[in-house]
Amino acid sequence: MKKGTISTVRDYYLGRDGEDIFLDALRKFYDRSDLDKGGQLKTTPQEECLFTEWIFFDYKLKNGKTMLEDFYDTNPFKLPVKELSIYKDLQENIYGLYEIKNIETCKGMTLKNIYTNKTYYVQEFSGTFNVDKGDILTGRVGKIIDHYELVGSDPLILPLKFGKGFLKFFRQTKDHLTPKAIRTLLQ
Repeated sequence: MKKGTISTVRDYYLGRDGEDIFLDALRKFYDRSDLDKGGQLKTTPQEECLFTEWIFFDYKLKNGKTMLEDFYDTNPFKLPVKELSIYKDLQENIYGLYEIKNIETCKGMTLKNIYTNKTYYVQEFSGTFNVDKGDILTGRVGKIIDHYELVGSDPLILPLKFGKGFLKFFRQTKDHLTPKAIRTLLQ
């Protein structure tokens, strides 16, 4: 995916009605309805990554659409169809827990979705250096034209302390997994 694809959308929305959108999203993500402009909010770098992912892919604007959906539908920059199609592709993504089944350094990795047991080969360069076969990570897999990639913020590698009970819980749950749910579980 072309560098800047996601930041273009995020910057567009946060530049337009940024303060209202951002504050509303912070309130919802951190369950802080009392948060006002200038209020204090303690976060960790891990939570900030999860928030960045969530606000782009999962947070609903006042019209009921995500930033990505609304950007694609309105095409505010009048992008050519070919360039706009990447934003359509990005809407088809799967956020979840993935077990790393295989790693090809500098090329990609095979990931197995813990909930669906579906396997994806994702093209990935830098992420192949910091993981090991068998690691469990949270991430968002999206189809980009003719291949899969990890899209969104950097995946989080889950600590080993969660173990098999944690994985069994996610295999059995029917809840839609989001970065917000992961943040809650990691608290």
